[in-house]
Amino acid sequence: MNYLVPLVKESFYKEKTTKRKLINFIKNCDKFSMGEQTKQFEKSLAEFQNTKYCVYFSSGSAANLGLIQSLKNLGLLKNGDKVAISSLTWATNVMPIIQLGMIPVPIDIDIETLNISLEDLYSKYEMFGFKSIFLTNVLSFSCDMKKLTDFCDKNSILLIEDNCESMGSEFEGQKLGNFGKAGTMSFFVGHQMSTIEGGCVVTEDEDLYEMLKKVRAHGWSRDSKDFSNTHFYSRFTFHDLAYNLRPGEINAFIGLSQLEFINQNLNKRKALHKKFQKQLRNKKSTYPLKILNNNYAPFAFTLIFKEKEKADYYLRLFHENRVEVRPVISGNIAKQPFFQKYHPENYLLPNCEIVHNQGFYFGVNPNLSKHEIEILSKLLNQIE
Repeated sequence: MNYLVPLVKESFYKEKTTKRKLINFIKNCDKFSMGEQTKQFEKSLAEFQNTKYCVYFSSGSAANLGLIQSLKNLGLLKNGDKVAISSLTWATNVMPIIQLGMIPVPIDIDIETLNISLEDLYSKYEMFGFKSIFLTNVLSFSCDMKKLTDFCDKNSILLIEDNCESMGSEFEGQKLGNFGKAGTMSFFVGHQMSTIEGGCVVTEDEDLYEMLKKVRAHGWSRDSKDFSNTHFYSRFTFHDLAYNLRPGEINAFIGLSQLEFINQNLNKRKALHKKFQKQLRNKKSTYPLKILNNNYAPFAFTLIFKEKEKADYYLRLFHENRVEVRPVISGNIAKQPFFQKYHPENYLLPNCEIVHNQGFYFGVNPNLSKHEIEILSKLLNQIE
């Protein structure tokens, strides 16, 4: 379908300006595999995120895989460990847990925040006694991170964050992605910042940082701070289980260019979301969104309807007006075929079921034209 309002309008923010810079970079670049641009991008990302270390990967999914493998290599996770996951999440957050021999335990969400339900988390901990939580910060919003981290500290639970949808968002002045051992981010087209493909892991832990670099590049140590090229095979010695998850210099260059505009980009997204949120105020057919974090920057606007019939009606209305909409992430992850194949247990996730059956979202990006905003506003005004 040729959409009047597509989910993604351009490959990245300030596309014409960025393309001109990119053309010049390609003409003059001598090396396109991972190199100095990647190092500069990692440094700038760490500064933006207010964290000590950042490792750039070929995608957000690669970052998730690299993080879980690194934690396993370090002995912080092992075969058979139960890992609590947000039931409203993306497939490649959960797949590495299964692929690497651990057991995912889906936690229901809070229907008002779309994020993990702390009540269900406490209950499932009593039932399953999980070792770790892989939290998803959904669509730039969060649960009560103080209560969550207090619970993790009290029970010695390893917390890691999927922050792929929430770049730049904060809870009580601290960036999401910085509350646990590590956080992942995605720079896929359509997310808050695009490098076309790309992702990263941020952490304050030096041992994890060094392991992430090994896991990203074949398991060798040549990118480590203590690497010493003292014998013939030193550059081709492989120290632990790993992959080739390296990014390219072109993607890193785009990322550096995008960081120049990141605050402008995020502020426009937040302003648009607030405008649309105001239009939904006092609508009786939708669940109101309760925003707990003081700063947020969404890439989508979510509608969750109280009745399936209403959800179906407005979904058709958006389609008829040629507005591109999507399910909310993957819906209930426990209902996905891959999850059912490996973990067919019946988990009670009633709130996530509501989102799965009665929710969808449309894009909120800084390139929306006045006319496109008017189309979306008109549709929102029609909601009862």
